[in-house]
Amino acid sequence: RGFAEAAAVLGAEYDGFLVHDGARTWYGFLRAFHQTCLAHPIRRCRDLLKIVTGMAREFPQTVLDLLVDSLDLRDRHQQGLVSEHGLAVATGRLQARLDRLLAKRLCNAANLRLARHLEHERPHLFTFLYCPGLPATNNFIEAAIRLMVVARKTWGGNRTWNGARTQ
Repeated sequence: RGFAEAAAVLGAEYDGFLVHDGARTWYGFLRAFHQTCLAHPIRRCRDLLKIVTGMAREFPQTVLDLLVDSLDLRDRHQQGLVSEHGLAVATGRLQARLDRLLAKRLCNAANLRLARHLEHERPHLFTFLYCPGLPATNNFIEAAIRLMVVARKTWGGNRTWNGARTQ
């Protein structure tokens, strides 16, 4: 959806949490707290690892390791194995690792696209670590709307206004 449609549902002044795929539409909510869904860059890294070769594999593998480490940190904190202070210190270290990764000079076009995406999403990748309890992915939302998406794609029911109203 575009910002206008989303704002009609949430209100343009929405100041809660948004867990999303990084689509620019969501950044129209200036007062909201954003969490980039980590499932998307994780999937992107795994897909890249299937097609890139040689030294080009290093970047997506390192990004993948970083993102998985952030989820592991969340899990260890939820289990009581990491204190609040430990969470804050480890989150800072993850941010520093990301900064070092993004400072690297990359040659592979796919890695450059991934790096640009991560640079854009950088402020919102680890919100879930600063706000324990916030989901790190939007998988729960995507699962909830899956049947509607499948219906739309297979039946084409909302390619018209009548179809959209019906759905």
